[in-house]
Amino acid sequence: MLACGGVISLVREVMDNKVRNGFAIVRPPGHHAGPTHPGGFCLFNNVAIAAKYVQNTYGSKRILIFDWDIHHGNGVQTSFYNDPDVLYISAHRHDNGFYPNDKGDATYVGDSDAKGKNINIPWETRKVGTPEYMHLFFQLVMPVATEFCPDLVLGTVKYIPASELYSG
Repeated sequence: MLACGGVISLVREVMDNKVRNGFAIVRPPGHHAGPTHPGGFCLFNNVAIAAKYVQNTYGSKRILIFDWDIHHGNGVQTSFYNDPDVLYISAHRHDNGFYPNDKGDATYVGDSDAKGKNINIPWETRKVGTPEYMHLFFQLVMPVATEFCPDLVLGTVKYIPASELYSG
C-alpha cells in the first residue's frame, strides 16, 4: 500500500505542477496484478492505479506507460486493453515460456477503439543489451510516443543483472 500511495503522491505532484518529473523507486512494481486480482508477487498494480487516478482526478486523455521490465506486464495490459486513452508499450522476454508468457506476444494490440494502443515487444532471446534497447527506444518507442503525444508518461523497470542480459 505504501508503494502504491507513493506513486500516486508522485503523479499528484507532477500533475499539480509542483515538480516537473519524478522517479518512484518502489517494490514490487506491481505490473502483474490485474484490476481485480493479485499476480506474480504483485498485490497492487502501482502504475495502473496511478494512471486511473490521473484519468479520474485530472481528466487526462493520453497516458503512455512504457514497461521495460524483463517480464511482461500482463496486469497493466489487462487494465488498459480496451482504453484508447492509454498507450501501453512493453519490452520483455518471451522465449520458452518465460513468465508470465500469456498474451505478451506481438499479436495482442488492444481491442475496439484501443486497437494499436497495446504494443508488445517480445524478445525471443536472452541476449538483449544496450544496443537492442537503444534501437528499440529510438526506432519504435519515441516515434510512437511522439505521435501519441501523451499528457503523462509512466513507466516500470526492473534492474536486470548483466549476466541475465548477455548469457546464453
